[in-house]
Amino acid sequence: MDRNEILKAIKDLAQAQGFYGRLLRAIEEDPTILDQLEQQQFSDTVDLVLYLES
Repeated sequence: MDRNEILKAIKDLAQAQGFYGRLLRAIEEDPTILDQLEQQQFSDTVDLVLYLES
């Protein structure tokens, strides 16, 4: 997933769960978080969620 796909997934998930809303705010304050997530090379949103919730 590229940074735009990751950001979109987090924005979508933020509608349903507070954790992702806080993550979104953190990314807005520190864009390097998004860089770190992009380096993980997730294949899809499920991989992203599993990573974030582990």
